Amino acid sequence: MKRAYELMVLLKSDFDGENSKKREEIVKKLLGDSATLKEVTSLGKKQLAYPIIKETEAIYLLANVSSDGLKLEEINKHAKLDEQILRFLLLGREEHGKQKSK
Repeated sequence: MKRAYELMVLLKSDFDGENSKKREEIVKKLLGDSATLKEVTSLGKKQLAYPIIKETEAIYLLANVSSDGLKLEEINKHAKLDEQILRFLLLGREEHGKQKSK
């Protein structure tokens, strides 16, 4: 059964975040073959609360993905190898309208 995930990625501020193909490409590269990309949204360039690798601004990307099982070790490896990625956060989420049974 496929599970839904939400992925937030912070990219260096010099990345062309308005180009939708580049946004999808960087998220697909991060996830590898382990997930199906549903949607990628750019939330724009924002000021960071504290510097990350000497960067004070970042471009925020929000992606909705689905997967049978994500390989977090692979995702961490891809994130460390890509110089454009400052941070990422991956959260499991429930599909809209579905509720957990008690």
